[in-house]
Amino acid sequence: CQRAPALVMSQQDFQVPLATLGTRRNDSSCADGCSAALLLERHAFPMRARRSIRNGWTAWARGVLRPTAATPPSRGSPRCYAPVQARRVDKDRQWFKSACGLSFRETTRDLAFCAHALCEPEMLVVPNAERDPRFAGHPLVVGGPRIRFYAGAVLRGPSGQPVGTLCLIDYRPRDLSDREYDRLRRMARLVEHELQHNYQVEELRNEIEQAAYYDPLTGLPNRRLARDRLHQAILAGRKTIQRMGVLLLDIDRFGALNSALGRAAGDAVLKEVARRLRAAADPSWTVGRWQDDRFVVLVHGLPVPIDPAAIAATLLGAFQAPFRIGEIAYPLTARLGASAYPHDGQDPDALVEKAAAVLRVLPVGNSSSYRFYTEDIDRDMTRQFDLEGRLRQAIDRDQLHLMYQPKVELRTGRISGMEALLRWTEPELGPVSPAEFIPIAERSGLILALGDWALRAACRQNRHWQRCGMRPLPVAVNLTSAQLRQERFTDWIGEVLEETGLTAGHLNLEITESTLIDDIEETIKNMHAARALGVHFSIDDFGTGYSSLSYLTRLPLHTFKVDKSFVDEMTSNANDATIAQAIIAMAHSLNLNVVAEGVEKPEQLAYLRAYQCNEVQGYLFSRPLLPDDFARWVAEDRRLKL
Repeated sequence: CQRAPALVMSQQDFQVPLATLGTRRNDSSCADGCSAALLLERHAFPMRARRSIRNGWTAWARGVLRPTAATPPSRGSPRCYAPVQARRVDKDRQWFKSACGLSFRETTRDLAFCAHALCEPEMLVVPNAERDPRFAGHPLVVGGPRIRFYAGAVLRGPSGQPVGTLCLIDYRPRDLSDREYDRLRRMARLVEHELQHNYQVEELRNEIEQAAYYDPLTGLPNRRLARDRLHQAILAGRKTIQRMGVLLLDIDRFGALNSALGRAAGDAVLKEVARRLRAAADPSWTVGRWQDDRFVVLVHGLPVPIDPAAIAATLLGAFQAPFRIGEIAYPLTARLGASAYPHDGQDPDALVEKAAAVLRVLPVGNSSSYRFYTEDIDRDMTRQFDLEGRLRQAIDRDQLHLMYQPKVELRTGRISGMEALLRWTEPELGPVSPAEFIPIAERSGLILALGDWALRAACRQNRHWQRCGMRPLPVAVNLTSAQLRQERFTDWIGEVLEETGLTAGHLNLEITESTLIDDIEETIKNMHAARALGVHFSIDDFGTGYSSLSYLTRLPLHTFKVDKSFVDEMTSNANDATIAQAIIAMAHSLNLNVVAEGVEKPEQLAYLRAYQCNEVQGYLFSRPLLPDDFARWVAEDRRLKL
């Protein structure tokens, strides 16, 4: 009415309780019983506002205005509005227009009061809308409440962009005095301050929620949120009898990469893994970071029966392409352990523990691998714990021994050296495969003790053969990354040579290509120091690991060993044959010796001879031999038929 015009606030992103603005019914009541009220009115300008209008929303204000009379009053009498209970407003209507029976779509932007107000630097004042050509045809002017006066102050958000208006309306033409202008301006600033305060509180709330439920590095759901989603999925699955899977994925040798290349490189790899997993996973799945280099994937709505191969291939496919760090591309592999609800567990902890148990028994290899939980996993874990206990006693109880596989020079066919291979025969269990006990030794820390025993035994045996008159041959002994990174590595090698009496030139230390990623600078330093003693170094399984030419040229290498995987398919796969040929050519260009391992067929031997490989090793000539048998072969001067 004239004495108590309604206040209408139009805004985009905020909902402010009426009480926070200090408006009270008694402060704005007129003699005729009318009450001014503050209204929140959403306009259709910004995208977020349009989205809110489509979805509908609940008012925070204590009331909206609606006529108390059933029929519109005459133009000369004041039209009284009374506050009513806040309610859910029609999603296609704004508050004031809804109260007047109008849809917001009936007012175009070129007619809307607030649309024009937002174009002003501070405020728009319309003394008589009926005579203002800008609002000719406005439904609120020509019909309905017949608005004549409008004054709208622009409200701005934290960024300075307009977010709405705080406005005064009246049903008769009038002017806005300087005092009233100033009061409306100051009121707008108060509302603006409250809006910005609420915005900051909301931003802080969002930041706290982000920190509590999302991993700051990858942006993925963290362990807490992933566990909660798993819990909710289990509750839903009980109602719908739906199966789901929990998959844990570990990046192989990530700790070594992180140590060698730095935390920044490790973080880059984690972010790239997260990106690839999100891209590979179905949108309905949850991909989260469980801890460190372990990711979790919650697969909902699994088909029955489950196709683990398809799921694993989808996720592990993220590791097919190498990960580029700087100018170097590093091939990474991963292991995936999975459990299924309800077969493997009825709660989140049980399902995650079953998937983690799978990872504990999956060995780290040259390619990604996966396995779903079965009862065999528990038996495997029990056996591993049992083997670990027995392995701790194996050295003291003289249960370890070495076997020697000959290397053959292709130019002459004669035995040119041997590789010492560690074997373990447990009195109760019998022979235990190295593929089984070596990973256990690496995980348990026993690998240093085993490696020390193997090196001393190989050097001692080689020196014994030489004293017995066998022609001198170099013996190759495998080293692990843990041994190579020892602080006293060079002193250890020197002590073994001095203790056994073996000449340093007759010792060849073999390291796998993937070992080079473990603290590369320390590795290079230790290798050069040991080379100064006279020992030789070989790269085993070349072509399957992380090394780059920039690192290889810095290493004091003597030999490349072509991995068995390339030799196996050389005669049937053109790509493997090309890779093997390229490795041999590269080694020769670096003045290095080349040994091909795993040669089992005459056809493979023919290829390697054509590629000018220097030496071969494999079942085509001989399996690993006991010390006495190897000595007899050398004494008999057995040769490979070329």
